[in-house]
Amino acid sequence: MSEEGAEEQCSSECASSATGPTLPATTATSTATAATSAAVATSLSTAESTSAISTSSTATEPSSSTASPASARTSPSPPASPPASTASSSPPSLDSEMACGSWMWSYKALAATLLSLLFAILAFHPNIHRLLVRSENADDSLNFVRNFHFWSRRFPTEAQYLRVGSRGSLASVQFYPRKTYFIIHGFLGSGVDNWIIAMKDALLRREDCNVIAVTWSAGTLTAEYYVIKPRVSKVGEDVGRMVKFLIEAGGLPRSKVHVIGHSLGAHAAGFTGKELNGTLGRITGLDPAGHMFHGVDEEWRLHKTDAQFVDVIHTHGCYTPIGQWNDCFGIDENIGDADFWPNGGERQPSCLEGGDGPASVKDGSSCDHGMAYVLFTESIQYKPSTTYFLARHCSTWKYYVQGLCPCSSTAQYMGYNANPRTHGTFYLNTSITSPFARLDPECSAGAYSSLQLTGVVILAVMLVMALIVATLVVSQMYLGVPILAAMGLEGRSWLVRSSSRTEIAASSETYLVT
Repeated sequence: MSEEGAEEQCSSECASSATGPTLPATTATSTATAATSAAVATSLSTAESTSAISTSSTATEPSSSTASPASARTSPSPPASPPASTASSSPPSLDSEMACGSWMWSYKALAATLLSLLFAILAFHPNIHRLLVRSENADDSLNFVRNFHFWSRRFPTEAQYLRVGSRGSLASVQFYPRKTYFIIHGFLGSGVDNWIIAMKDALLRREDCNVIAVTWSAGTLTAEYYVIKPRVSKVGEDVGRMVKFLIEAGGLPRSKVHVIGHSLGAHAAGFTGKELNGTLGRITGLDPAGHMFHGVDEEWRLHKTDAQFVDVIHTHGCYTPIGQWNDCFGIDENIGDADFWPNGGERQPSCLEGGDGPASVKDGSSCDHGMAYVLFTESIQYKPSTTYFLARHCSTWKYYVQGLCPCSSTAQYMGYNANPRTHGTFYLNTSITSPFARLDPECSAGAYSSLQLTGVVILAVMLVMALIVATLVVSQMYLGVPILAAMGLEGRSWLVRSSSRTEIAASSETYLVT
């Protein structure tokens, strides 16, 4: 019997128990079948009708007569079937009621199981957000960017992966539109280089932020530089597309985007800013590449108009037209809102013999060229309430060495704490060993520490209280206003003492009277 037939039989039997005797379905079906057979038998020939009737009578004999031949011979023939009304008057059996209840219970159990399973998935499945968030096909038509590595305080060590156009990847990393840093490596680099991991760790320790490192096809051999250099603009375009996707799908404000690039990656950061029409919050160029970028138009390299604030750290910047591969790797031009030239910006003392530069610079970069990202990473740990990495506004390194550059009215720092409101060219000294930051004892810090702020507040409160007490005392002594008496302070020796002049006047009066 099919499932639908079983349901109908169950419903019919349940209804018969509630409303009284009705014609059973099996009896009605037998009656209809017999009527149809009789009509067909009448229209056939006599022989055929006789055969049909004989066959029909044989087929309609009770099955009990064929089950036991011996009982058929000894027992009388079974009585005729009772009328339909008589057969239908018997109440439904207990088995049919139990079957009906079991069917109903099975449906309820199945529904409850499905609901429980759905609730368990919604409550405990770690990636259910992928099912709830609409996921579009990721855009795989990037030019030279291979991966976007993502970290946050929720995923501080193991890199996650973002894909342009994939809302599922945004949901899988639980992206939140907080401060977001993009780090772009340079020539022959990778998005998981040691210096990038160190910078990522320092940023996550300093603030709750997103860090996205870009891996792009930057070559494997030095001779490939002339092939890799033209890719820089396309790399910036790819990163710009990711930024646009985070703005549109993730709600990331443009002002919270900070792009950091080293060497060729610094110019790629500039092209990212150009892709967003200079609306990004900040771009930091770490010793931007100089070879094939000296003297070119601003549209083909990093420029101060590529973001709201562009700061540049020069650690290996110089240029010689002859033997370009023997000169510095960095550019020797001021190209940002604030350009910092530590130790003159051409050579770093930490890279000389006895310095910690070679041990700090990793991943195959030259020491002077790589000190840019070493200094920036170290600057993340300092607060603007100190003078570590404090830089002075000055026109040339020679004037700075001669002490001709005074402290700025507004402090400016190299690295993480750079002030976006202070522009110009800045110089400073660093140490040859780690930590490389040095204090500037002559200049004031750009901000007060929490301890200094607490001391200032306490001192201000004490000054105000002293001024109030002095005012009350003067009013009592010289104006005759009984303020202290009204406050119950009159007669206190520590507040008002009789002066010698008052005592002399009182004694004179007494003498005259006597």
